[in-house]
Amino acid sequence: MKLTIGMAARHRRLQSGRAFPDMFIYERRHGYNGLAIELKADGVRVYLRNGELAANEHFREQAEVLEQLRQRGYHAAFGCG
Repeated sequence: MKLTIGMAARHRRLQSGRAFPDMFIYERRHGYNGLAIELKADGVRVYLRNGELAANEHFREQAEVLEQLRQRGYHAAFGCG
């Protein structure tokens, strides 16, 4: 996300953890408890061509949190662009 320095600092303070998704919508809809999106810049490759997660430790942490949220009934995914 493109944020001002002040907004970025506020966003960091609001995050509950290093790998917690950037955007979270707490609204039950269509059988999901809410929506969680981990935002990535345009052109960032989270997954390799074979469908495996890229060998980036931070991406792996984020993917683990997204999976935990899915198991709890949230729609959770990476969003690029």
